[in-house]
Amino acid sequence: MFESFFGSKKKEITRTDLVWKNEYAKYKGILKFIDKSKSIIFVYYFNETKKQITQLIETMQLEFSSDIHVQKKITITLAENLLDAKIDSTNSVFYFIEHHPSFATEQKILNYLANDLKVAEVIFHISLQEPLLHYFGSDKIVPMLERIGFDENEPLQHAMISRSIVNAQQKVDEKNPNAIETDSATNWFEVNLSK
Repeated sequence: MFESFFGSKKKEITRTDLVWKNEYAKYKGILKFIDKSKSIIFVYYFNETKKQITQLIETMQLEFSSDIHVQKKITITLAENLLDAKIDSTNSVFYFIEHHPSFATEQKILNYLANDLKVAEVIFHISLQEPLLHYFGSDKIVPMLERIGFDENEPLQHAMISRSIVNAQQKVDEKNPNAIETDSATNWFEVNLSK
């Protein structure tokens, strides 16, 4: 009743982070998550990541589309292309292949997915080697995980990890609210946070 009076409430999307030990484990692990019964939309922010996921899909000889409006069983798209995309996401799974260093940039995409495309959940496949995590000290975590027997073939998943990633992104936004986009996450940090 009050929703129609005050305007509709914005929906929250569930963000699930699957954190792999390294990039090799991440891309190998992604293959296990390909659900043949659903369409998969792989989402990237940087061209370097696009090359990696495209190479993986081509190596597996799987057919895919690079155009979000011409969806196949597998679609690989730049996150920004999702904005204003009028697609039926009913039977689709969204796999983000990386986090954007900026929380504001990423949240804009997630808000569109939740409110306009009615997507309830997105899954992030990331590795401890990625620049965002490395920038905030993931290299100190790896030896500890190895001591407790962290299996390279299984991802870490915990709400505390997801909260830490959001906190890291928000700290990045505080340090550099007017970031310059680049071709890779590594370059993004070099250009925007090397001062």
